[in-house]
Amino acid sequence: MIINLHFNDFSKNKFNYEGPYIMLERNCKYQIGVRHVHIELQSNQISRDNDFWCLSSNLVDRSPANALQAISYFTFARGKIDNDVTPSPVVFYPLEVHQLENPEFIIQRVNKERLINIDKAFIQLEIQKCLA
Repeated sequence: MIINLHFNDFSKNKFNYEGPYIMLERNCKYQIGVRHVHIELQSNQISRDNDFWCLSSNLVDRSPANALQAISYFTFARGKIDNDVTPSPVVFYPLEVHQLENPEFIIQRVNKERLINIDKAFIQLEIQKCLA
């Protein structure tokens, strides 16, 4: 299942989700991956090369191997307002089904806290049902 999420409301790099409620079977296991991310920065925002960012979400479990709950990593191009990320290959993480009721998405700089001024964002997620 492909889910397209559009965001226009942000608070300190946190995306405020106001989308539809998604229901999945509770007795099944699922995986989630990011197919595409598009972030439009505000015109007064200057991005720097080599800043390493991640998209984090409570849809995946926090663990020692993934302390940031990251579902995608990327960099911004210097001076670009529109930034596209298409991970190849898509990495899938076990989905925490109970978090679908209140999903959170946060853009954060890896190893340093830094706020960016986001104008709009689009995230395309893929949810797969596990066979085992």
